[in-house]
Amino acid sequence: MNIREVEPPTARSGEVLIEVAYSGIYGSELSGFLGQSSLRKPPCVFGHEFAGKIGEIGPEVSPELGLAPGDRATANPLVTCGTCRYCRAGQEQLCTSRQLLGAALPGSNARYVKVPARSVFPLPETLSYEQATLAEPIAYAVHVANLADIQAEHRIAIHGMGPIGLFVLPVARHRGARQVLVVDTNDERLAIAEALGAAEVLNPTQVDAVQLIREYTGVLGADIVVDAVGSSVTRAHSCSWRYSGNPCVNFSWRTTRLWRSAPRFALFLPGHERGQSWGERSGMSVIPETSPSAAQSPGWRPKIPYSDNAPIPEPPMGLRLVER
Repeated sequence: MNIREVEPPTARSGEVLIEVAYSGIYGSELSGFLGQSSLRKPPCVFGHEFAGKIGEIGPEVSPELGLAPGDRATANPLVTCGTCRYCRAGQEQLCTSRQLLGAALPGSNARYVKVPARSVFPLPETLSYEQATLAEPIAYAVHVANLADIQAEHRIAIHGMGPIGLFVLPVARHRGARQVLVVDTNDERLAIAEALGAAEVLNPTQVDAVQLIREYTGVLGADIVVDAVGSSVTRAHSCSWRYSGNPCVNFSWRTTRLWRSAPRFALFLPGHERGQSWGERSGMSVIPETSPSAAQSPGWRPKIPYSDNAPIPEPPMGLRLVER
């Protein structure tokens, strides 16, 4: 990996140029850095989680979008055609022409990134650039909470304290969950979860997680279980932790018979399985939920303690932080 000088992009018809202030590093970008990703192949400008200010607006951008140069913004990184049957039905994640920033398209690990104007989301003043960079993964967590209909007095168990699981935790607490238990084999991640307010942190290599979950939540198990790992093994384990008849939400990037593309969620209910595709745009539209009242509410913490910064001249350093 190296730093290169490239020609700055130009906003064409219907496009917006964003001057990047912060750009996040996702786990799949680590696999690309290590040469283990079929999606990210050189030459490739990484980055799809970002925030900055609008630097240029191309021709034919609708005034109804309310965008102007200098506006603080983030954007949906999944670029779709907007006209096919899937896009018209609000299922942009199934668009046969979809392309992801940082993979098929130049990403946000640069001074400027170009995106369709319809994918841009203006930022409220209550969110910093650093916080707004996390809008896309937070959208996953809010989508999980909406799908499972997390409410006050629910006892929640979350399997996996990677970024998605760590975001589901404060979102569940913000929704008023009575108790949030988390399970992971990494003690460092469990310490982060404890700092974020987890009621109990369990390492299944050290304790009987199933037994303890049932003890903490009552003999029947958790009201809602979230599997933020997404493997067949964790799905089976997670579903066994729930109160019989209640939902288990499974997050997965893997292809199964229930979905046509990733990422996706499944809601497992007794006697049948109901799969619901994850739509990037519908997920990103939860950004307003972070502001202004939500951002100021008890339990909602857009700024989380596991975020690290690395200077742009040293991208491998940031990726090594992710690898750690």
